[in-house]
Amino acid sequence: LISLTPVSHVEVSLKPVVSIDPDTHVYGGEEVRLRCDIQGRGETEWTYSWYRNSDRLGPRVPYEDFTYSTRQRFHIWPVIASDSGDYTCRGRSRDSQISEISDAVTLTVSAERPQVALSVSPQSWLTEGDSVTLSCEVTDSSTDWTFSWHRVNPNREIRDSHGDYVYRDSYTISPLARNHTGVYRCRAERRRPYLELSSNLQPLWITGESPPVSLIINPSRTQHFTGDSLSLSCEGQSDSTGWTVRRYTHSEGVLDCSWWGSVTGSTCKISSLSTSHTGVYWCESESGENSNPVNITVHGLISLIPVTQAQGSAKPVVSIDPDTHVYRGERFGLRCDIQDGGDTGWTYSWYKNNNSLGPHIGSRGYISIWYVSDSDSGDYTCRGRSRDSQISEISDAVTLTVSERPQVALSVSAQSWLTEGASVNLSCEVTDSSTGWIFSWYRVNPYRGIRDSHGGYVSGRFYTISSVAHNHTGVYWCRAERDRSPLTFSSNLQPLWITGESPPVSLIINPSRTQHFTGDSLSLSCEDQSHSTGWTVRRYTHSEGVLDCSWWGSVTGSTCKISSLSTSHTGVYWCESESGETSNPVNITVHAPFSVLMLISSVVTAFPYLLVTIILVFKCYRAR
Repeated sequence: LISLTPVSHVEVSLKPVVSIDPDTHVYGGEEVRLRCDIQGRGETEWTYSWYRNSDRLGPRVPYEDFTYSTRQRFHIWPVIASDSGDYTCRGRSRDSQISEISDAVTLTVSAERPQVALSVSPQSWLTEGDSVTLSCEVTDSSTDWTFSWHRVNPNREIRDSHGDYVYRDSYTISPLARNHTGVYRCRAERRRPYLELSSNLQPLWITGESPPVSLIINPSRTQHFTGDSLSLSCEGQSDSTGWTVRRYTHSEGVLDCSWWGSVTGSTCKISSLSTSHTGVYWCESESGENSNPVNITVHGLISLIPVTQAQGSAKPVVSIDPDTHVYRGERFGLRCDIQDGGDTGWTYSWYKNNNSLGPHIGSRGYISIWYVSDSDSGDYTCRGRSRDSQISEISDAVTLTVSERPQVALSVSAQSWLTEGASVNLSCEVTDSSTGWIFSWYRVNPYRGIRDSHGGYVSGRFYTISSVAHNHTGVYWCRAERDRSPLTFSSNLQPLWITGESPPVSLIINPSRTQHFTGDSLSLSCEDQSHSTGWTVRRYTHSEGVLDCSWWGSVTGSTCKISSLSTSHTGVYWCESESGETSNPVNITVHAPFSVLMLISSVVTAFPYLLVTIILVFKCYRAR
């Protein structure tokens, strides 16, 4: 078709606007809500199509309720990195008005949550009267973070000299006093979407000339050896009661003596030192007064005979549920079981890569972490402390691996266009080496699980149809899930087109051809030998999946009409009944018209190259 004038697009007055709540930049595991608003839509009822990067989200996403993807609000939870993209929408009213496509709104999903880094200037060991600044920095470009400052064990929020809580990204103390000794943490909070993150621990050690209490070490030295005994006492000028010996190590954070020694009054005793007792020790009262801190180091002994490892009376075992290999956004649980631990009440400490997970994780024998990310990967250990002050050994490490969610690929043997009686095999493959996957199979629009010849739902990695019939025409997808995991993974869509000699209904095309041009009108009717009611015209395109005629044409009975074709109408069309009977599918292509202006433009563009070619040919001819 040759057009002598440029092709113009039909302008539609209604254009939707997409909004994203809570923000266009979110992190894996968070919740996102999209809304499609059509300005001036009136009171007419609308249904909606949602697109990501121009691909329709409706049928391509296996919701139990297909109508969910046609609502004004579209909900994604939990989001993952692959949900990033440009989102658009369009609406269709009950009286068949179709809006324009909205402008795109870009959603960015960061797989990893930002980190919060706490730093100190000028240093962590200081004397009374000095000045120090703690800085809290979030590895994120957004600016809507609120900060708070905390002391660890006991955990309490910090107030400034006026008694107000500190909410800045830095905290300056000037002048320093001895009661500023302790371990600090900052917390960053974002309200929309809500996210709370904690920093690393940062100790401050303040020394002075006249502490209210002294930490007395016996033997009186700071260098010790494994196997030695050690006594640590808090002694003041008057009353020495009410003081607690505390210790800080990089791996365990702040722990009272009751976790690593035996307590009598304000004295803490360690019967047999190990290198894990290396750390900074100090006395602290309930009111926050401190002694001067002391850095104690425990060295391993050099033995001339083989050292036999002492057998602990109780050693925990860590188990991970559901598996040691999980995917971003999943949940995992850790359990610490102490063999032969008896009925004594135990509390537990948890470690990742030999670093304490801190008091915020709790002291129970089971912890659960939701929406895991790559930073949760590592070696997990635990240990327990009984009510009667027994301390278990450290458990053996169990390694947790967190990886990107796998892809599920659905493929078809031979080809997707088949004739009645042929055999076809659909294969569902997971891009992951682990086993234990459970598979299920589905047809799209209407969404339904596939049953075998015995009436049971098809499971397993393969779905074989040994003798295909007309009613096998349709679009298929498979789903993979793991036992004890709430997440499911869906495949791509895979169409099967079955043709035969005597279909129960025929798709009548008017004009009767499969090649059409934009701007043409087209009528598609379902006609059978007796009656033509109860049939629906459906279409499949790679970008939009399966859609009934009501989404792209006007319906009258079993006839579908398109008043003005566009290239987006290119696809496979067929008739289908509620019981699943189908016509032969037809592949219809819509071409853009060939414009004279386009021809002239092409000639003008190519003319210099054509002229050079003619000159070169002419010169070669003359040279001969």
